[in-house]
Amino acid sequence: MDYHIAEGSGTNLSISHKHAKEILGFIKGMNVDKAIMRLENVLAHMEAIPFLRFNRKIGHRPGIGPGRYPEKACTEIILF
Repeated sequence: MDYHIAEGSGTNLSISHKHAKEILGFIKGMNVDKAIMRLENVLAHMEAIPFLRFNRKIGHRPGIGPGRYPEKACTEIILF
């Protein structure tokens, strides 16, 4: 594929808007293939999404600080 940047908007998705904001901030500006690969790493618990804004009472992950593995939201964004 020869895509450069992903752009999209979703309505009526059954995911947390807080998780969506953190995930989309994580993949912002990435190549589409690289973004999908990184989201698949999150699904495999090999890489965590750093929570930069909504990070109260969230456990720390190695190397990034507060972060999570939002599987449902990542799956919806990959399929979208």
